[in-house]
Amino acid sequence: MTRRLPLLAAILMVCGMALGCSKQSPSQPVATLEPVRRQVDVVSAEGVVAPHKSAALAFRVSGRVQQVEVQEGQSVVAGQELLRLDTRDLDQSVLQARAALESARAELAKAEAGARVEEVASAEAAVAVAQAGVTTAKLAVEIAAGNVLSAEGALADAKAGVASAEQAIIVAQGNLAAARATNSAAEARLARLRAGATEGELAIAQREIERAKSLLWAYQNQRDAIGGFDSESAEYEGARGQVASAEQAVAITQLNYEEMLKGARTEDLAISEADLAQTAAAVQTQTALVAQARASRDSAIARVTQAEANLIIAKAQQQQRSADVLSAEASARQAQSQLDLIKAGTRTEDLAVAQAGVARAEAVMADAENALADAVLRAPFDGTVGELLVEEGELVSPQATVLRFGDLTKMQIETTDLSEVDINEVKVGQKATASIDALGGKALTGAVARIGTIAGDRRGDTVYKVIIELDPIDVAELRWGMSAFVEIRTR
Repeated sequence: MTRRLPLLAAILMVCGMALGCSKQSPSQPVATLEPVRRQVDVVSAEGVVAPHKSAALAFRVSGRVQQVEVQEGQSVVAGQELLRLDTRDLDQSVLQARAALESARAELAKAEAGARVEEVASAEAAVAVAQAGVTTAKLAVEIAAGNVLSAEGALADAKAGVASAEQAIIVAQGNLAAARATNSAAEARLARLRAGATEGELAIAQREIERAKSLLWAYQNQRDAIGGFDSESAEYEGARGQVASAEQAVAITQLNYEEMLKGARTEDLAISEADLAQTAAAVQTQTALVAQARASRDSAIARVTQAEANLIIAKAQQQQRSADVLSAEASARQAQSQLDLIKAGTRTEDLAVAQAGVARAEAVMADAENALADAVLRAPFDGTVGELLVEEGELVSPQATVLRFGDLTKMQIETTDLSEVDINEVKVGQKATASIDALGGKALTGAVARIGTIAGDRRGDTVYKVIIELDPIDVAELRWGMSAFVEIRTR
């Protein structure tokens, strides 16, 4: 869209000179080309109508649009609320930050104030309690040691009881054996009484009679022999005594034989039966005593087991009480250290930490309040809402444009395709004319106000933006985004 005839002629001339130089011999020097200065009176470009001040507004935080306060085309003043996000989470963050700040300030005040008299007294009482706990724990150790000794004595007694019970079993078993033997003998006597004398016993009794008679006859013969010579001698008297004794023996054997023939008397049977009953009762008694001795032994063994368990428990308690002493001594040292710290007051380092905590809490509070404030989008200056890009209920991301806003009281033209070839011809202050297609080609005048310093790209071409500030006019007919054709007078 520029007047490029002089430029084309210069290019053709340079190309012709280059071709002519190419036909010269290699030995001839090559001519140096001087730069050709363009002679351009007017630079033209396409442009667009825009407010002299505009902004693409975005939230700095993410969230859901809770309320849209404006409409497209609505005029607003600086600071007026445009959009608002749901701030429930942000409100909670502010409350939490405020609570943390109050806590940090309280900790700082506590550090600055130092320990109170009541706190010192409480710490001293804690030391006294801890020391009393040490004394109590040591006493408990002594008691536990006594319990161990008692349990060891009880175990020794229980083991001795087992030995005594086993000895009692041996004695009871011996008594039982003796009672059984006595009972067996009583049974045999009773059976013999009931059965009477046997043939053998009767035969033996008869032989005893015969032997007694034979002995009597011998003694009689001896007496008679002595009496034939001296009937009054001592020897004769002795022989007579032997005869009398032999006669008694014959009578006794004869009576014994007769008694054996008669059998046992009722009284003898009763006595034997009573004796048998007594020995049987003795057997039962001794059997019960053996069982009792065994039960005593089992009970003694159980007492040994219990005594061993009690000893283990007593030793474990003694160890626990010793550990309690160490724990109580550690608690006493800790309580004393705490008292020393309280009396020493707040250290400079602790005070610095508390101050840093307040500063950190204040920073967090400021961040929370800023985030809450950023949830409300406000007009940065007086202007008009150009375009709304969100609706209520939509989620938005930080830095994503949600509203285009501009001051439409003063409009300007922004070029869109001014070529890099022409940009060096344009200077701030140069006069310009812009024709607006939407207004039937109506021409507006103005001047170059700003020139872009960074190139852009338009359909593959390198272009620069130039701002044309229009002369005072009624901007009611102009609308943001209308296309325009701009001519800038460079000469």
